[in-house]
Amino acid sequence: MYAMPNNMYKAYQQNDILTLSPVAIIERLYLAMDRSLNMAREAMEKGQTAIKGEKLGHALAIIGELQASLDMEKGGEIAQNLYDLYSFATQRLIMANAQNDISMVEEVIRTMRPLSEAWTKLRQEQSMPQHHKTDNEMSCSRRQAPMHAAAGY
Repeated sequence: MYAMPNNMYKAYQQNDILTLSPVAIIERLYLAMDRSLNMAREAMEKGQTAIKGEKLGHALAIIGELQASLDMEKGGEIAQNLYDLYSFATQRLIMANAQNDISMVEEVIRTMRPLSEAWTKLRQEQSMPQHHKTDNEMSCSRRQAPMHAAAGY
């Protein structure tokens, strides 16, 4: 009897994810990682070892997905820098878990938050209606219009 609403919710979630832009997906990953890290920090403060492990594990899984999704050939130096940053965050979180060190979790939160904010800003800019774009953005798109026309877009 209760399976149907649960299935409907899962279908809604799946449809929601399938309709997101790549930028929105990355933004959600960063937001979920931030939530998990904050919950892990709170669990550490309260001595809730199981919750701490679960939330750190979730954050590590997200970092692993972000790292695995990097295109090292096309991304060049930026991709390499992100790869190194994700490796650093992974190492710090593993150490934070082993040593039960809240400051290491906070360090990762502070390190990753600017990236999360940048992805949110990028997604907001992409979803901005044309009439709300700045003059600079409009002139840039006007300059690109001939290229798109010539390329058949």
